[in-house]
Amino acid sequence: IKDGQVVVKDGRVVASPVGRTYWVHVELPDWAEEVVKSIADAWEARYTVSFENYPIPEHYLARPSEVLREARLK
Repeated sequence: IKDGQVVVKDGRVVASPVGRTYWVHVELPDWAEEVVKSIADAWEARYTVSFENYPIPEHYLARPSEVLREARLK
């Protein structure tokens, strides 16, 4: 049973429902822009996928479920 729907019956898959994708939306303080820029610069030097292309836009997610958090330092 997945999300209230029977997916296997008598050892056979009878349904393949699309599950939720949980993602975190972090509210960053103003000073964090400089940190993100530094990460982006290091990213571009090390990876073939560009930093701008790494995030997946929400419209690609079938059943998105946002978790809102506020960034904080300890």
